[in-house]
Amino acid sequence: MADVQEKIIEVSPDPDKHWKPGEQVMVSMEESLGKKAVILGYVLPLIVLLGSIVLFLSLLNNEGVAALISIFMLAPYYLGLYFFRKKLHKEFSFRIQ
Repeated sequence: MADVQEKIIEVSPDPDKHWKPGEQVMVSMEESLGKKAVILGYVLPLIVLLGSIVLFLSLLNNEGVAALISIFMLAPYYLGLYFFRKKLHKEFSFRIQ
């Protein structure tokens, strides 16, 4: 793991097992969820950015304005992620092994 830092994550409780604060545990999540997180966090915003740059360059013929508008086009995307954060929070769950 390249990023070795202390992180705080929320794990759904397991009624059969009991852990104490400070106890070392192994936390995992499904590999497919990691790929989905990469797609939502990096791939789709890149597609929105590049697509809007191409669109606004063809419409405006001004690179600076097209780039600026394209950056602002990411705001609705990230706003949508923010509004669906509760649904995403349920879907991206961690487990203790």
